[in-house]
Amino acid sequence: MPQLEAKAVPLAIAKVTRSMAFGEFLSQAFAAFRADKVRAFMTALGMVIGTSSLILVVTIALSGKQYVLAQIENIGTNLVWAEYEGVVNASSNASFRDYLTYDDMIAAEQQVPEIKAATPVLNLHERISAGGGKETDILVLGVDPNYQEVRRMKIVAGRFFDDQDSELFNKVCLITQKFAERHFGDGDAALGGSVKIMGLPFVIVGVFRESMETFGRSEIQDDTILIPYTLARRMAGTLSINQIYFTMYNSDSVPLGTQEIQRVIKSRHRPESQYTVDNLTEVLQVAEKTANAFTLILLLFAVVTLIV
Repeated sequence: MPQLEAKAVPLAIAKVTRSMAFGEFLSQAFAAFRADKVRAFMTALGMVIGTSSLILVVTIALSGKQYVLAQIENIGTNLVWAEYEGVVNASSNASFRDYLTYDDMIAAEQQVPEIKAATPVLNLHERISAGGGKETDILVLGVDPNYQEVRRMKIVAGRFFDDQDSELFNKVCLITQKFAERHFGDGDAALGGSVKIMGLPFVIVGVFRESMETFGRSEIQDDTILIPYTLARRMAGTLSINQIYFTMYNSDSVPLGTQEIQRVIKSRHRPESQYTVDNLTEVLQVAEKTANAFTLILLLFAVVTLIV
């Protein structure tokens, strides 16, 4: 027992000494603050500004990252597109164009279970009257009713054409919002109007726009008109199409779905024909890496500010 008491005494003395030292430290610090109030105020202000800037910068960086990724996701992370590139080598017969066909899309839908919906895109170029005796070039796209869902188009006014319009070859169309504002004043005023395409009058049933910018990977121009693919095919007199757009059931199935679509298309065409089947996965990954790097840089700046 005496030995235990002997050991307890130094421990108690040490605790008291540390307590007194900490108390003396606080007393000296408080005295220093009182002696130089300006310095104390500037020190406290610096701590507040440094900490606040750190919190603010991190919040802004993370919010900006989520915004960029959300913008890309709104384009459609489930989106896959296919288009004809040409021939593999110069020795091949370049005069023979082995374009995609509507049957390629049907075959892909039947053989690739990851596909939720698809639409062909057939490009037609036309000149229409712009008033004052002038004409302007427009891009006419023949698409399926699924185009709205697959490409996530926003209907500003009116409606999109449906399966009945396609089956009955109804001469209906949609125009871009910019086209409507330029030629009709606004979207609502354009509804019920008409435009002539290849000499045929088409009734405007809707006005649309893209949900957001697509990083230069869009087939939509300012002056673009959408018409039913069935009618566009009859007017063009061809079975070829320029692009096929697919949407998958979920983003996880996009890589496998892209490979399978490529396989199906290649199997239906000549070996030397080259086709691009791509998606936005790479763009999303690059954007995420860029956002992470930007966040780290801002965080370092904020830490330096706090230290200073």
